[in-house]
Amino acid sequence: EFLAAGVHDVSEITPERVREKLKKDPGLMDACQGAFTRADFSQAEAAARFSAFVTDALEYCLLDLSAHSDIRSQQFRALIGARLLPLANGSVFCFPFDAIVASEQEQALMPSMRDSFVDPKCSERLTRFFSSPDFLSAVGLQRFTPAVLALNLASVLPRHWKGKDRVQAFEPGGGDTTGLPAPEWFVNLWNFAGPENLHLFTAWPVVPLTSG
Repeated sequence: EFLAAGVHDVSEITPERVREKLKKDPGLMDACQGAFTRADFSQAEAAARFSAFVTDALEYCLLDLSAHSDIRSQQFRALIGARLLPLANGSVFCFPFDAIVASEQEQALMPSMRDSFVDPKCSERLTRFFSSPDFLSAVGLQRFTPAVLALNLASVLPRHWKGKDRVQAFEPGGGDTTGLPAPEWFVNLWNFAGPENLHLFTAWPVVPLTSG
């Protein structure tokens, strides 16, 4: 892929050299992406293959930073400035970037915020790093938690719901549910958050009732 992007000197490639090349030339990833879009792939397949390529590159660039069994935040600062972070919306950003690490199922709780999530295939494949607090703090990422979900409910629910004790969301026999998540979204919310985090959601009517 680097050759296809016009990088002809691939001799003695090392993780450090790749990191430094990407820091000096962030546009290199655009050239690599172009190689995929010009290939005989559908748009979706080209995007998936490019994201997998970025994950490959990130994994390679982590090799010399994770030679020891322990993970420390300081060593991962070598990634700062390298464009190696694939997001769920298909874009690639330089580290550090204030993005959220979440599984595909967790991301479904905030579907309008794909530009804020790390590509779940990347974070799941490199789970050793993306589950490490030291790694996350070094590169500016955060884990998806019930507190993060509670802070961003306005991206999912109607804003006028905030502060209401009760709303009629799903009327018996049907009704206008435009802009509302499906009823099972509320079940998934509580499966994720758990009753121990009920206090985080007191500003929103998110306890479903059989009356709708």
